[in-house]
Amino acid sequence: MKQEFFILNINQIDGIFRSETEFKSSNEKYDWENYDWKDLEDDIKQQGILEVLGVCKIKDSEYEYMCYDGNHRIKVLIELYGEDYEVPCYNISCLKSRYRFVP
Repeated sequence: MKQEFFILNINQIDGIFRSETEFKSSNEKYDWENYDWKDLEDDIKQQGILEVLGVCKIKDSEYEYMCYDGNHRIKVLIELYGEDYEVPCYNISCLKSRYRFVP
């Protein structure tokens, strides 16, 4: 299956980065308060986005896509550049979620 790459505005993407509580509970291995956000921010400022974000199309949501790979990066990108910033994405297979996905 050929990988599909495309560009999205962050304001088209939902994910756990939108809720600190949800982010914390789904990332138990990460300590939210002590995560090295500054290091990630510096890397993005200096090198840009090195890995594309993994998203899948969803329906019945105010957003068009759900982020499954890249929530840390999106959180920092919003702080640096805002919701209208364009990010490179790839379409991943979304098999488990509480959202209904577009086939």
